[in-house]
Amino acid sequence: AQGCGAFQAREVDGIDDMSELLTAAGFPQFASPTFIGQLYDTLGYSTVADLALIYEDALGSSDDFQELGIRQEDAATIQRAAKVELVARRIEKLWLDDGAKTVPDDRTADNLAKQLYAAGYEEPESLRWIERKEALQLGLTESEWRSLTRLPPPPPPRERDEL
Repeated sequence: AQGCGAFQAREVDGIDDMSELLTAAGFPQFASPTFIGQLYDTLGYSTVADLALIYEDALGSSDDFQELGIRQEDAATIQRAAKVELVARRIEKLWLDDGAKTVPDDRTADNLAKQLYAAGYEEPESLRWIERKEALQLGLTESEWRSLTRLPPPPPPRERDEL
């Protein structure tokens, strides 16, 4: 029974995270629990990491997306927001786990993630390969760069059952 509760908590967190991301990305119409339930039922989406694949999925199964009312342009915007969020989470993890953010400043993980995304670091895993000079130019500190290049890769996204 305890495992079941943990599963339910993970699902609630996934729904809340997806709802927040969709609202922040400018799609409050897709952020309701009912619509997110439809995303799960139709596409198997239950996390922000799933939304990081939405554009490619939209290209492959446009009928499902038309049924849901998600245009390809919307899917591209949602995917970008999800990828930026995943990079921001990686930076936040770095700051918390490694104490790499050693000086108080006004930088946010979201702002850094947007800069990194724009520079081509669209996946959390890609941060491991950033060169020192580029990292410093993009606003990371020496300590943050060292921690990023040492971090083990994040676990792979949960496999979704093919529908």
